[in-house]
Amino acid sequence: MDTNRIWRTDNIPLLMLTENGKEYFMLDKQGYLQHFSCNNESWILKTDNIFQQKIQGFDAVVDNQGNAFLIGYNDAGGLYCLSPPTNKAIAAPVNQDGSKTIGHLSACLDEKNNLHLLCLYLDNRQKMWWLVYLYQEEKGLWHEPAIVDFGYEFLEQSGIIINDLKNNVFILQRMVETGNYCLLLRSLPESDRRSWKSFYFPNRQEECFFPAFLVSPDNTLHFSWISCQNEVLFLSYIQKPPGGDWDSFFRIEIPNRTLTIAPLYCMDSKLVLTFKKDDELLYLLQANVYTHPVAP
Repeated sequence: MDTNRIWRTDNIPLLMLTENGKEYFMLDKQGYLQHFSCNNESWILKTDNIFQQKIQGFDAVVDNQGNAFLIGYNDAGGLYCLSPPTNKAIAAPVNQDGSKTIGHLSACLDEKNNLHLLCLYLDNRQKMWWLVYLYQEEKGLWHEPAIVDFGYEFLEQSGIIINDLKNNVFILQRMVETGNYCLLLRSLPESDRRSWKSFYFPNRQEECFFPAFLVSPDNTLHFSWISCQNEVLFLSYIQKPPGGDWDSFFRIEIPNRTLTIAPLYCMDSKLVLTFKKDDELLYLLQANVYTHPVAP
């Protein structure tokens, strides 16, 4: 089972649609972030080192005008943001003493194109971790970092930061509990950015792998994940309509050779839940994302 695990998602290549068309970002074997663009159905390498240094992980988001923001971190714990219009990598004013490294990164943008970041900071010597929320206010000013969670050992307490269509911020955390990594959604009310509300995903006693999410046009939050119990893998799904309770939970058993990540996609009014077994790409299809639960 261990060979199938994906502990990090911030080193997976990203394909994005920006104002310049299709763009593709990937880390090469040396740790340099490469940037490709699609021109007349042909992919062209624009730069083989967009951050001008080696990085350990990255994330990218697209703003309301179709511009790409890139965020990366190096092995010394330095955090760098590359944003339009300058497209120059600027160090974020956090962890300037270099006392901690970064183990994971996730980013999103709000409706004003301000960056929101979730960073997993590590002190490997003391075996301590901090899940830290950072956000950039208008005029590029960074707000004081807020600690979402912290602890000792179990250094893989990573998460994903989400911004919905109403500008609400959520953190989807993969956290350890009684020896297993379960999933927890923390909501950040806009009126009080320090007051977190939490919801545990179903079957929290199982070992849960990295989740996927999607915000549909009606502002419904959709989540999918893969879990393991007694060497059996399960694919699960749940949704949360705007202003409503959690709904449409289901799970099915899937082959053990399945890659432990299950991305969600929205195509017109259809929701597509994908998963990969060996060299096969399988999917579940929901005919209408607003009225019907997903079904195999």
